[in-house]
Amino acid sequence: MVAVTKFDEGHCHKWALLLSERREKLNRIPAAVDRDELGVAKRLFSEVFHGVSGGKRTDPGMAGSLLYHMAMVTKMETETRFLLKELGADMPDIAEQLERFYSDFVSDMSELTATIVPLNMKPREVATKASLSTDEKTGLFNKLNERTKAVERLLNAKNPEALEH
Repeated sequence: MVAVTKFDEGHCHKWALLLSERREKLNRIPAAVDRDELGVAKRLFSEVFHGVSGGKRTDPGMAGSLLYHMAMVTKMETETRFLLKELGADMPDIAEQLERFYSDFVSDMSELTATIVPLNMKPREVATKASLSTDEKTGLFNKLNERTKAVERLLNAKNPEALEH
């Protein structure tokens, strides 16, 4: 058997725990707004999207995590293509190993995040889907960033419509 990756189940569980913590913070925002504690609501929102630095746990937030993971996927994909081209090698058939690994990941992800972010992913469809270009990734990030800024402006203006976004 060819090892495809060193899958770390503990890391997957940490990721699910982090999502759970972020969801809990998001769920606390409406109550803070209802109590007219806009500072608390803004802090929670900022921690989720922009992160927290210092102390024992530094968290880049959802925006930082998204940028990091988009860059890493692009890097790994580009390195593989570059090496195969430079070595004049054909892409090995790793479909079986990839499906086994990815199916395990999707199963763990679905179970660990079912109450947070219910997802219905089909591993074969995801694996065969064309990768996003750098421009598409940047565009998606910019859209998310603009929506985040819009919610922050609403929170700063003490506008209850912030909860609808």
